[in-house]
Amino acid sequence: MHEGSRRERRERRRREAEMLRRLEELDRVDAALGLGALPYGVPAGSRRPPPRRRWVTVLMGSSVLVLLMGVVVALAPQAAPLRDLLGLQRYGERPTYVAGEGTYAFLATQPGSDAPVGYDPCRTVEVLVNPEGAPRDHRDLVDTALARVGAATGLDLRVVGETDDRDTDRIDDAGVPQPVLVLWADEDEQPDLGGAP
Repeated sequence: MHEGSRRERRERRRREAEMLRRLEELDRVDAALGLGALPYGVPAGSRRPPPRRRWVTVLMGSSVLVLLMGVVVALAPQAAPLRDLLGLQRYGERPTYVAGEGTYAFLATQPGSDAPVGYDPCRTVEVLVNPEGAPRDHRDLVDTALARVGAATGLDLRVVGETDDRDTDRIDDAGVPQPVLVLWADEDEQPDLGGAP
């Protein structure tokens, strides 16, 4: 019985020594990392903020990023294709509006409505010229007319070449509009040019 208690005392001393060794190790970790630190090398104060603060940070960061991207798209010359794709690119200056009196009528309207036929001011309007029957200075006349119409409407009108085409129906079989055609004609070709009887 005496021997059993000796063994128990030895076992107790061994457990006490092991416990003291572990407590000393814990004290070293606390001293190195701060009281109450995790024992696996996580520095004090490096815990993640509460989820609410994290969402506010993400939201603010995303807002700033979107704002910066908007500024780049709006101002950078290299972003012109993107502005064009988004429909934000204007090709001409907006004409000034002058109020006046009088009446008007549209020469061409959309099928089945009184809405006028128009061109997209964000796209270049291509123009072909048929010089048959034209005066010698026809190119100057066309350039001047296109500049005036462009200034009045804000459209970007550009001559893309000459043609011998005289067909004024400018929609092909697939329904795709062709370049605008400028040509010279007389009342033999276009009876409406002869005036009213």
